Amino acid sequence: MNPFEDPDQSYRRGYTQGAWAAFAAVAPHLPIEQRAALTRWINKDLMQWRQAISRGGPRKIKAELTKPPPDHP
Repeated sequence: MNPFEDPDQSYRRGYTQGAWAAFAAVAPHLPIEQRAALTRWINKDLMQWRQAISRGGPRKIKAELTKPPPDHP
């Protein structure tokens, strides 16, 4: 199936793009450490989650993404 036609892949792509857009909006107002933590979270967790479906990996529950980033107080 074309990844652009797969509803789950489309959701994952949009979620990741939304995370980057939200990050770009608040980044100027965050301390450097928090910016770095959010960048790592997006690059590591979200991108792996997004790409897992294209590699045939398990479809994780969307609710897992509502957890705060690991460095969140």
